[in-house]
Amino acid sequence: MAVTPAVGADGYAAANDYNGQPRSAAVKVGAGEARVITECETRDDVTRLQRPLRA
Repeated sequence: MAVTPAVGADGYAAANDYNGQPRSAAVKVGAGEARVITECETRDDVTRLQRPLRA
């Protein structure tokens, strides 16, 4: 598990746009509670809108 207190404006938003990797879940932690605010992406999530290139 990796924990970062803040990832900045592009941390989550640009994660898979650049390298095609699924993004991790985002979890909000505060007041003694943790809540998943964005689920993990799967490889299918990342490639769902992609179409094969024609030769």
